[in-house]
Amino acid sequence: MPPLPQSPLRVLIVDDVRVNRQLLQLLLDQAKGFEIVGYATDGVEAVQKAAQLRPDLITMDIEMPRTNGVEAIRQIMSNTPVPIVVVSSYVNHLAMNVTFDALHAGALDVVQKPELVTLTKDARACERFIETLRAMASVKVIKHRARRAAAPVIRIHPRRIRDLELVAIGASAGGPLALATILGALPADFSLPVVITQHMIKGFIVGATQWLDALCQLTVKVATHGQPLHAGAVYFAPDDGHLRISRAPDNTLVAQIGDDAAIGGFRPSITALLESAARTCGARAVGGILTGMGHDGDQGLLAMRQAGALTFAQDKNSSMIFGMPKAAIDAGAARHTLALDKIAAFLCNPENATADSRP
Repeated sequence: MPPLPQSPLRVLIVDDVRVNRQLLQLLLDQAKGFEIVGYATDGVEAVQKAAQLRPDLITMDIEMPRTNGVEAIRQIMSNTPVPIVVVSSYVNHLAMNVTFDALHAGALDVVQKPELVTLTKDARACERFIETLRAMASVKVIKHRARRAAAPVIRIHPRRIRDLELVAIGASAGGPLALATILGALPADFSLPVVITQHMIKGFIVGATQWLDALCQLTVKVATHGQPLHAGAVYFAPDDGHLRISRAPDNTLVAQIGDDAAIGGFRPSITALLESAARTCGARAVGGILTGMGHDGDQGLLAMRQAGALTFAQDKNSSMIFGMPKAAIDAGAARHTLALDKIAAFLCNPENATADSRP
């Protein structure tokens, strides 16, 4: 028998600007497999229609009249939880912080609001937009309380990681929330620098680092070219630039920012970061892959493991999207498979990882 056709994903579009709603409708109609079941023009209407229509997915604008997107997300996730993707434009510093507040309130991801030029000239951007919506619609969500207890900060003895000098991590869809959990649990005296490549829509990486910096005891910033890497600080790859690690003449670690070609369609590339960590630090590094679509980073993590580094991938149950961690595990790159709430403890006490955490 031929396979039964899949039911289309039922989408509620929330945006107070008519042209934005029309562009989203056009993009979803072209993509097939979506059914737009309704529109909302402010947060109050969004909450009402989420309860009434029970869609499979909501695309949510942030800046709207009456009730904004963040408050609407809080109410929806507290009462009738449904996968929500923030569809946003880079506007200003305030708008960026509000957007990341939406993630804290229960939204699953932030994607760039499409423009007419995107629909006509950038087919790959349209594909990624649609891929993200489809992936997020499959995420199982639960009731999300507006206030969550802060993650317990892990205490370490400095000797436990004395033989290491770097932590390198890659993340994509679902990464900001995963990183908030990990970084928020690390103590202020964490004795290694942390370098991260997070796939992020252009214009939002500064907002992401500022949002995380406010949640963490560590200092979180965007890396700059030639910047020395210090213990107790977290360095993110910048917009549209590969972050790599090298050594200064005095043997200290420094950040290198490159504008060379995209790798696997990504700049910044997770693989570029992890391969550089393998070359520069060898066995004196820890590398990890967190939630995300695709397979960026699997070969970089494999290079780290082959160089003797400790490597891990986030497990399936705690990953919002298991694509990247699964690719790393399948490639034999991850020595350990860890639940999200165990990763910070692993980073603080890596030799305490148990044998049963190995894939």
